[in-house]
Formats: sequence, structure tokens, C-alpha cells
Amino acid sequence: MNPNAMNLTGLKRAGLLMLALLLLAAVPPEAEAQLLKRLKKRATQSVENAIERKAEEAVDEAVDRAVDRAVDGYIDRAMTRVFGEKAAAEGTRQNAGMRELETAMIGLYGAGYAGGAAVEPVPFRDLQALLPDRAAGLARTDDSGETTQAYGISMSQAQATYGSGDRRIELSIIDLGSMQSVALFGYAWLMTEVNIETEEGFERTTTFEGFPAFESLKQRGGETEAAFQVIVAQRFAVAANGDGVSLDELKAAVGAVDLQRLNELRTYGLSDEAIALQEQNARAMQGTADSLRSAYGTTGAVEVADFRALKALLPERVDGLTRLDVEGQKGTALGITTSSADATYRSDDDEIRLHLMITDLGSLQGIAMMSYGWLTTQIETEDETGYERTTTYRGYPAYEEFRNEDGRTSASMQVIVAQRFVVSAEAFGAGMEVVKAALERVDLDALASL
Repeated sequence: MNPNAMNLTGLKRAGLLMLALLLLAAVPPEAEAQLLKRLKKRATQSVENAIERKAEEAVDEAVDRAVDRAVDGYIDRAMTRVFGEKAAAEGTRQNAGMRELETAMIGLYGAGYAGGAAVEPVPFRDLQALLPDRAAGLARTDDSGETTQAYGISMSQAQATYGSGDRRIELSIIDLGSMQSVALFGYAWLMTEVNIETEEGFERTTTFEGFPAFESLKQRGGETEAAFQVIVAQRFAVAANGDGVSLDELKAAVGAVDLQRLNELRTYGLSDEAIALQEQNARAMQGTADSLRSAYGTTGAVEVADFRALKALLPERVDGLTRLDVEGQKGTALGITTSSADATYRSDDDEIRLHLMITDLGSLQGIAMMSYGWLTTQIETEDETGYERTTTYRGYPAYEEFRNEDGRTSASMQVIVAQRFVVSAEAFGAGMEVVKAALERVDLDALASL
């Protein structure tokens, strides 16, 4: 759950939508009218799905390549050029179609946050003023910003770079504007608690100066990847990442931003109705989080097995198959803690691949067992493509499946150990004998004793 990736997801979705509009401006009037009809027809559907569909319809591979440029700030300039030319041709049928499109877009996206009125984002220069001259001891070497307001979509952002070369920090402030309700889908951690640990590092939710925050740290190949993100008033995203800097230095960079002043701007550009809606959204989000905790976090704290202990039970080789990689993690969310380890194997000719995984269900045990309905019944089905059946494996309940369709062979087995651990093996390009050979190398009794 990389916070940078989540941040880019929201921006890229907005970027995709804007680029789709650029395409609409460039197509012939007849095609434009058809696209406009489709837009109106789907305007009653959810914002999230609408964005994805419009991206799928209007953005081809060439546009996908342009998204990265758009995220870096090219969208606003491109739209200015296009719509400037359109304005010069005011009165034409095509321009009239664009005005109709604008009305539809405001109806679709402008109501997502501000109660039907477009949100006026904080000007990017005001956001830039909140960025410090120095961050974590590094001088500011570059800065940029933009404010976008078009077709009911409004966002504003400012960013600065500190240091250069091997030591560099990028610090940004984004006013999600009218895209708040959509963009916050990219910050799912706001409604839960996350604490994931792997051998490479960790990801976890926390608080910073009273605001919800997300931090991550990974160390691989002698390099450190750190990121830190804070959400202020469910409207502003403040993020820091960089190269050759520690997580503490990123926190210091975010700490140099006046977050309290940013919080004071939470009602900027909002009507009284929109402010009330903002408060309602905040209560709804908190209620959702509380409901999730109540629904899934009631089993009680369970000390799960260390993922390193689970990793130690995974064999290095399986009947001629070489282990490519092995990893493990321990995670907590909504009071639910689980631990797992998995490994991937393949034959020298790459004809056979195998995935072997051990999961400690921890505090999710009672609920998760409901998904293994075969534990309380007997299943045996067979057809021309293969079979599925319940069985036992070395004294433990198990479920196995074999398929051979169009010359592609696959086999899998799940074994439940002590009603808590799930050991699963899945092979491609091989039969059940490879799956059982892999499970044979796992000490199930030692697993049960953890």
C-alpha cells in the first residue's frame, strides 16, 4: 500500500478524465455528439465507475503514455490551449456542444463535494506560501504549482524540491477541491488502522500533529525508500518522499508546513451548504470506520505467529523446482491481525510453476473460517475437465482441485491446520503430484504447535 501510488492514483484518475475531455474537443461534431449522449446517459451512475468508464472509452494507449506528463502539470496548459481555440470559434455548433458538455460535467462532478456548487480551490500560490524554504536541512532548489478549474472539476497543488542528487526531498500540498469525495477513495487507510511489516520494511497508519497520517519504509538493494503523508481536514493531502533521506527527515519536512493554517483553510471556497456537507461526509467516514471495527475487530487480540517462523517452514526446493523468491508479512487492520509467508517455485525449463503459502488467520479466524464452507460438508464433483473434492491430508481437513482445459493443467490444495493456519499450494503446468510433493515438505505438525 504505497502512499505515493495511492496519491498518484487519485491524480491520474483526474488526469485521465481531463485528457478524455481534450480528446472530446478534438473529435468531429458528429462523434462529439455521440460521446456527449453516452456521458449524459451515465451521469446518474457513481462517480468512481464513471471515471473509469470514461477513461476506458476515451483514452487509448497514446493517452496512457501522456498521463504521466499530465500528472506533472501539463494538463492545465494543454486545456488552456485547446479551449482557448474553442472560445475563438464561439457560436459554432461544436462550441455549443462543448458548453453543453460543461453543464453535464458540472452536474456529474461538481456535486461530489460542494452540494451541487463548484468548489473554488485554494490558489496554488497560497499553498506555495506554506512550503518552507528549507526542509530537513536541505535548501529548496525548485518549486511549481497549478490550479485547475474546468467542467466542475477543481484542484490545486503546490510542490517543491529540496536538495539534489543523492539527497533530495519532494514536498507537495494538494487541495482535492471538488474531487475530494472521489480522490479520498485513494486514501482508504483513513478508515482503518494499518500496520504491515515485512523483511524489507513496514507500512502503517499513525497521527501527526493531530491529523491522520500514513508512513512507509522499505530497504532493498542497499537503497532506502521512505514516504510520509498527512491528510488535513479530509481536503488537503501533504506528502513527502525522496531519495537518500530517512523517514524522520520526511516527517521533519512535513512538520515544516503550517498544517494548522492549512486546517483553517478547510472551508475556503465553500458555501454554507457545502460546509454542512463536508461535516456530514466527515461523520459518515468516521461512522464507516467505526462500523468496520465493530464488525471485524470483535474477536479480540490474537498474537499471530511471526512471519519469519512461517517462512522457515517453506522448503527451498520442491521435486526439482527451484525457489525464485520468498517473502512474509504481518499486518493489522481494523483490529484484525494476520501473518503470512509465501514462496514461488519453477522448473528449469519454466514449464512448471508453483505457489506455496502459509497464513495465520489470527483474530480473523472465526470469520475467515466461514469462507471455507467445505470444512462442514463433503464435496466430490467430476467432469471432463477435472475434479474437486474434500479430503484429508496427513490428518488435517483439505480441499483439492485438478483441471486440464485446452491443454493447460493446474492443480491446487488447501489444508486447514488447527483451525487457524491455512496452507495452500497451487501448481500450473503440473498435476496434483507436484502439489502434494510441495505440501510434503511443510512440517504441518510444527505449524500446529506455533
